[in-house]
Amino acid sequence: MKGYLSRRRVAVLLAVAGLAWMGVCVLVVRNYPRWVLEGTVGFVVSHGPLVDTTYYAPGYSDRAFLKVKPGMSCGEVEALLGRPLKVHESEGEQAWLYSSRRKDTSYHERVVRLRDCKVTRRLSGYYVD
Repeated sequence: MKGYLSRRRVAVLLAVAGLAWMGVCVLVVRNYPRWVLEGTVGFVVSHGPLVDTTYYAPGYSDRAFLKVKPGMSCGEVEALLGRPLKVHESEGEQAWLYSSRRKDTSYHERVVRLRDCKVTRRLSGYYVD
């Protein structure tokens, strides 16, 4: 008695699965910094049917944003990322916003928090509205 799937069908299924896996790998590698910044869920959601309306500060890049570390000075951050789009101050801490949205929709959020002109945190994610 023959099996449910012939050898040819199995070979075709494996080839299709291999091509699909290659497509996923290419997508992840091409967008690696964004995947690291937003995690798997943010990466998947942001590549779905939602329209991306994010705009970034001139000179900003995800690769440079990944280089921002706690303890860096304001000057070092500006040298890496350029001037922020906006600066918010609250309780002695500054939030430098390097991304925003064109409309009231979801967007890629990029923020550097500073106290006394030293980086305390780097925040990133995909804000779903």
